[in-house]
Amino acid sequence: MKVIELLEMSKLKKVAVWGKFDGTHQGHLEFLRHARELGDELYVVVIPDEKVRENSGEPPAKTAEARKRELIGLDFIRDVYVDSLSDGLQSILRLRPDVFAFGHDQKTQWEEKLQQYLSSQGLHLEYVYLGIYNNGIHTKDFRHRVEKRK
Repeated sequence: MKVIELLEMSKLKKVAVWGKFDGTHQGHLEFLRHARELGDELYVVVIPDEKVRENSGEPPAKTAEARKRELIGLDFIRDVYVDSLSDGLQSILRLRPDVFAFGHDQKTQWEEKLQQYLSSQGLHLEYVYLGIYNNGIHTKDFRHRVEKRK
């Protein structure tokens, strides 16, 4: 075999995801595991605190660094970054993933902007939307139910 063929065979397929991951729950874990199955290595981008506040109108329950620490401890995640679209997604530009996976609820203007931005930077990735996880129940739904019980 030629050296180039060996290099191509040894190239690991990198998968990236992004999200706030504020209070990692079973639905997040299922999403992350399914994303990991799309390639050889999974990389996670945690949205910074100020961007969570800007996008949702309220601050995250945990800091970006705390959310990052929770995720980096999972053995199927290769690395975790704190980054955002407005910060230039430098982690993604350096990483150059092959696939970017989104959750079923991530079909928003931000994902469209992300795709446009990465394409403008010369990254032409495969974009995959994963199915519903945790029966469609999210952390915010759990919080809402708890608040109603009080």
